[in-house]
Amino acid sequence: MKRFVVLIAAVALIAAACGSDDDDNASTSDSDGTVEIQVDASTEDLNVEAIAFFPTDVTVHAGDTVSFKSNFRGEPHTVALGTSIDKGLSIFDNLSDEEKDGPPPKEFEALKIPFLFPEEEVPISELELNQSAGQPCFVTTGFAPAKAPCTDQDQPEFDGTASLYNSGFLASDETFDVELADDLAPGTYQFLCLVHGPEMRGKITVVGEDAKVQTPAEVKAAGDKAEAELVEQLRAVVDKTTTEAASGEVQAGVSGEEIPAEAIVFAPDEVSIPVGGTVTWKMGFHTVSFNHPESARVDVVRDKDGTVHLNKQTFAPANSPAYSPPEGGQGEGDEESEPPPVTIDAGKWDGDGFHSSGFIEAHGDTFYKLTFTKAGT
Repeated sequence: MKRFVVLIAAVALIAAACGSDDDDNASTSDSDGTVEIQVDASTEDLNVEAIAFFPTDVTVHAGDTVSFKSNFRGEPHTVALGTSIDKGLSIFDNLSDEEKDGPPPKEFEALKIPFLFPEEEVPISELELNQSAGQPCFVTTGFAPAKAPCTDQDQPEFDGTASLYNSGFLASDETFDVELADDLAPGTYQFLCLVHGPEMRGKITVVGEDAKVQTPAEVKAAGDKAEAELVEQLRAVVDKTTTEAASGEVQAGVSGEEIPAEAIVFAPDEVSIPVGGTVTWKMGFHTVSFNHPESARVDVVRDKDGTVHLNKQTFAPANSPAYSPPEGGQGEGDEESEPPPVTIDAGKWDGDGFHSSGFIEAHGDTFYKLTFTKAGT
C-alpha cells in the first residue's frame, strides 16, 4: 500500500563513520540576520540519525537568512519550501490519523511534490531517485519534473511565491542558505524533507520589522535543548536493549516508539564467542558488514554532474546469500498479514575479505546469522 507518510531508513555499516569531527557541527552564525537550523542530529554523544530539524521553527525578519546545516550520517535529507509545500502540509494536517496512514488524497497528489524515493514496486537498490528532489530545484510556477533534474538550478532569494524551493540532497557539513527577500510578506512558511515528508518538517515565521525575533544564540539553544532530550530518550532505549540482549544476539539499530530518530548502533556493541560460535543480528533497515572498502560506506552518492543515486556496492551482499523479503505482506493494512520471522544463515566465515549481508529491508522479525571459524576481533 502506498503510504502518505514516507520513511526511508538509512543503511548503517558496522564500521560506518559517526559523522563529521568538526567542532562547529552545532554552530550558529554570529552574523546579524542569520540563524542556523540543524538538519538531523549534530550530537557527538550517541550515533543518532534523526528524522527532525533542530529547532523545528524560527522567527525572523524579511531580509534575514535561514541557514540549514547538514549533519549527514547516512540518512539522506533535503530542505524544501514553497507554495506546494505549504498547501501539502495543510492538506495533511486536516486528515484523520487513519487517513494519514493511507494513500495520499488526490488533492495532495495534484501538487506533484517530487519525493526523492518514487513509489515503485522494485527492490530499493534498483530505485532510480527523483532528481528534482535529489538536486537543487527552484520552480517559479507549475511543477517540478518527476525524475529529471530541474533545468534552472540557480538559487534565487526566497520571496514566498515559488511553488518549489528545494536544496537537493545535503551531504555532510553542507549548508543550504535561504536568503529571505526584503519584501517577503509576514507570515508562516513551512519546510519539509523530500525523503521523509510530513514526518520531518518545520516552519519559518516572518514578522514585521518592528517585531521581536530570535537571536542566533536563542535559535541554537532551542535546537540543542530539543536534541538533548531526544538523545536522552534514545540512550535509555539503547541501555535497555543492551541489558536484555541474549547471549550471541545483537540488535542492529535501536529506536523507540514515538521517538523520531534511531540510534545507529549495535546493541550490545561487543560480544565474545568461542571459535566456531555464532552471532545473530536482529535486523532493521541495515547491513552487517566487515572489512568494508571506503567506496561501500555511504548509501547515497552524488556524481560530478550532480546526479544523486543509491550506492549499489552498499546495498549488494558480499560473500553472503542474497535476501528476498518473505511473502505475507508487510503488516501495513487489514488485507496484508504480518510476514513470518526469517533467519538468513550466512554460513561460516574466517574473517578474511569483505563480507556484507547487503541491505536487508526487514519487514517483521528478520535475523542474520554468521558463524566465525577463526579467532580475532
